[in-house]
Amino acid sequence: MKPGAWFKADRRRLINEYRIVRGAYPSFSLSLVDGRLAWEGETSDIPTGIEAEHLRFRVEYPFGFPVAAIRVRPISPELPPMEWGHKWHRWEDGRICIVHPDQWDISYTARDVIEKVVDWYFNYLAFKHGLITEMPDVGRAVLAQAAEQQST
Repeated sequence: MKPGAWFKADRRRLINEYRIVRGAYPSFSLSLVDGRLAWEGETSDIPTGIEAEHLRFRVEYPFGFPVAAIRVRPISPELPPMEWGHKWHRWEDGRICIVHPDQWDISYTARDVIEKVVDWYFNYLAFKHGLITEMPDVGRAVLAQAAEQQST
């Protein structure tokens, strides 16, 4: 038995999700992908001094949303498949881990997830280029160069 789509059962939540994501990220587009709603867009927030492509990604609502956590799939650039696990905050199938599964909360929205992905990509690039020694579990890394500028 195929699960029903959450957005058909909870129109109010759908409207709220649409309004808050479009309000914060007007360039993101919403579409149906394999029967699931998904936002697609990109982040251009890159640490100073690093040249990198913007991250294009898809934020997918599972059938069980909001009980089941939203999933994030990078689209481009292609990320190395060996960069997965806690060190990289990525699942083996390439998805980005934005919250530990047991810490997912039904009040989280796609906007919350997108904000976490923006921080994740910033941290990913900072880690990959040696600006930080490990990716933080939560939030955005404070880079030494930024901390030095703030203290002067």
